Amino acid sequence: MLGLLTTGTIKEAADQAQVSVSTIMRALRDADFREALAAARRSLFQSMVNKLALSGFSAASVLSEICTNPTAPLSVRARAASSIAKLNFEGNIQQDLEQRIKRLEDQSNADSE
Repeated sequence: MLGLLTTGTIKEAADQAQVSVSTIMRALRDADFREALAAARRSLFQSMVNKLALSGFSAASVLSEICTNPTAPLSVRARAASSIAKLNFEGNIQQDLEQRIKRLEDQSNADSE
């Protein structure tokens, strides 16, 4: 399963696991294996998202420092400011959508009770 998560092709996964391609294909036809693989992919993706979220604080600090650094070239400061504005705008939209979806789900649940 690790090979399917860390390589780009079934052939590469088979080579890494030292099994034949047909063995990998047979495993992929098994519903339990596919579900376990999907769960492993979700877990791997969540770990990546968590790591990126932690890096986001550093990235925000760097952008802020660049934006307020009077010795940085104006074009670089403008780009940093633009990035900050864009990220704030997108973050606000996402929060608004999440709140609206939550309200609709709550209303739907209340209506069905």
